[in-house]
Amino acid sequence: MSSVLLAIATAILPALTAMQSVEQPRLLDVREAAAFLGLSRNAIYIAAREGRIPHYKINDWSIRFDLDELRAWLQEHRRGPKVPA
Repeated sequence: MSSVLLAIATAILPALTAMQSVEQPRLLDVREAAAFLGLSRNAIYIAAREGRIPHYKINDWSIRFDLDELRAWLQEHRRGPKVPA
């Protein structure tokens, strides 16, 4: 029996390792998104309700923000000259 389990474990280990290496998006709650953007939580709720900021509605009362999407959103809404890298 143990050799069967070892064979199964050996067969699925590469797939499990690959699944773990896939980076999951970093989702922020309203408090974290507000801190990241330098806005109040109320301003975040309003912007999300009006569809002005990318977000995910988890259920009737909970929303989340993807950190990478917020960074891209900031770049898209940048005003003024770009700062050299």
